[in-house]
Amino acid sequence: MKKQTAVEWLEQRLNVYFNKKLDSSLWKIKEKFEQAKNIEKQQIINAHGNKYYQDKERIVTGNQYFNDTYK
Repeated sequence: MKKQTAVEWLEQRLNVYFNKKLDSSLWKIKEKFEQAKNIEKQQIINAHGNKYYQDKERIVTGNQYFNDTYK
């Protein structure tokens, strides 16, 4: 099961709260969520960096880690 970032979690909760998707009528909010998700993704990638996993005998980049964990 893939994990959910904090921004994705908040977006999902607001969708439930408003009982609808953040559609085109709320495009500015949706746009801000996309910006926040991109910022959060980059922070996660940067925080992970490149790490060597002995058990897998490979280097996992921050981008690979993000995709494996959240996508």
